[in-house]
Amino acid sequence: MVRDFRLRGSAYMDRVPIDRVTWLFVMQHYGLPTRLLDWTESYLVALFFAVQNDDQAADAAAWILEPWSLNEVSDLNIGQTVPTSNVSIFDEYYTRDVDSLDIKRKVTGAFPLAVRPSRSTPRIVAQRGMFTIHGCEKVSLHNYAQKHGKSIQLEKIAIEGKARSSLKKELHLAGVSSSSLFPDLEGLSKEIHYRYSKAFVW
Repeated sequence: MVRDFRLRGSAYMDRVPIDRVTWLFVMQHYGLPTRLLDWTESYLVALFFAVQNDDQAADAAAWILEPWSLNEVSDLNIGQTVPTSNVSIFDEYYTRDVDSLDIKRKVTGAFPLAVRPSRSTPRIVAQRGMFTIHGCEKVSLHNYAQKHGKSIQLEKIAIEGKARSSLKKELHLAGVSSSSLFPDLEGLSKEIHYRYSKAFVW
């Protein structure tokens, strides 16, 4: 999937990613499965994604992560910072380049790391995107944090299902909407559809 996206995706991009991890950022933002988990620096953006589904029967949640606490436990040895994707530690978190005949099918990096993306697409910029990249250890971030006690600061903010609809409306009125977070015709169409739907009625 990485190979095919890299071979074909550049035709649709104004700026081609400069490294392999940045390619993964773009893939994740456009719906291709990766080992990345999306985060944001904006709590309003996090709320938008938590409540965008109008299913009031199910509760939602927003999660807060202190990224340098994760990196410190995962033994990144870089201090209290969130590195960019060009740091050599990330070599262990992706497969070999597509121009190699010896395709490495598995990554050697084990534990999740927080990474700061280059702001290479309008969506990543608009959403103030950040990521965690996950290695070959198949453990959820929540379980990983629980295993390490308070060393990893990860908190869950619960949102009652019945509050989803009103929160979504309030965010829309505050300018946090599909068109602001997906700055393209698809995002605009979703926002207009929502604005004139029964779900927006007060």
